[in-house]
Amino acid sequence: MKDPGKLRHRFAIQSRSVASTSDAGEQTYSWATDTTVWGSREADDIPSEGEQADHVTTMTSELVRMRYRSGMNASKRLLHLRDSTTLSAGINSSVTSLTIGAALKFEGANLDYIQIGTEVLRVTGGQTTTTLAVERGSLGTTAASHSSGATVQRVQKFEIVGVQRVDEVAGEILLRVKRDG
Repeated sequence: MKDPGKLRHRFAIQSRSVASTSDAGEQTYSWATDTTVWGSREADDIPSEGEQADHVTTMTSELVRMRYRSGMNASKRLLHLRDSTTLSAGINSSVTSLTIGAALKFEGANLDYIQIGTEVLRVTGGQTTTTLAVERGSLGTTAASHSSGATVQRVQKFEIVGVQRVDEVAGEILLRVKRDG
């Protein structure tokens, strides 16, 4: 790794599995965290494979650099673990409004998610306050009860579009990712 000090962002690497299959054969998926790693986010100014050098158009994507890990491909996803606070009061699995100890730095639109335990919740309102309206069991997770004082972490979901570069000698991998939304 050329400069491990630049790896200042925390990412959860997640794998998808089939949670259930309906009678019609439709599959429902769930996601589980394999591990968490440190990485860096970079602008994507590297042409995709197959792009002409004289006609470079970049995707609306970013690059994530991390220590080399085998098996990284588009079947996995990354959750960028951002700022955190705590849950002010316990909630059951059906509550759609919750109070947190301090406001988080949400970016707006449909890109706002929080994670409590293994559940990911989409924030649908109250982004500038400590009272959040949420959609439960988002991103293939299951709604669950959570205790007062539980950690509430803001997360961003990134789909892995491809592996841009692998350098086993330097011990790093560069992933092209696309942000949800």
